[in-house]
Amino acid sequence: MKRNLLITSLLILFFSATAISQIGIKGGFALGEPLNDNASNMHLGFDVGVTYDITENITAEILLESLNRKESLSIPFFGTIDIKSNVMPVTIGGHYKFLTDKIQPYAGLNLGIYRFKSEAFGTSASESYFGFQPKAGISLEITENIFIDLTAKYHIAFTPSTIQTDEFGNSTGQSNSNTTIFGANIGVIYKFN
Repeated sequence: MKRNLLITSLLILFFSATAISQIGIKGGFALGEPLNDNASNMHLGFDVGVTYDITENITAEILLESLNRKESLSIPFFGTIDIKSNVMPVTIGGHYKFLTDKIQPYAGLNLGIYRFKSEAFGTSASESYFGFQPKAGISLEITENIFIDLTAKYHIAFTPSTIQTDEFGNSTGQSNSNTTIFGANIGVIYKFN
């Protein structure tokens, strides 16, 4: 009985030690440019996440990003009005590393929930939609535990379509308004060994 308990305890310690050596944390700066309109609406923010190396080439991650924008509009007789918007993707995904040396290019996909929040005139509204993001990037090994990570993403959130109308209110068709955002991240990954 004591021998079984000792063997079980040693196996648990061994597997938990190897599991922690494959876990990493990441954080950095994020930017996003919505592609649905012709105006520049650059959103800036951050990303934080947890990574797990399943194999030497395959990495899974849980990622939270926050992309923010604030604009001030001057309206005669009303003064200045602040308009804030936030896009917050919370995703889970993975990527495949083509090389595993000091320079590690990769491609992957994340799936998750995209929360859109806007605030103007003292009121706020938010909605959440499912979406995904194909991505490509490169990790540069600085030390055995520290990596610089650069990623380009194409966010697609399945927002509802809208009915387009003419100046008289007559329906002219339906637009597919899935929200697309070009995104980029630069940050640091720390891997526990």
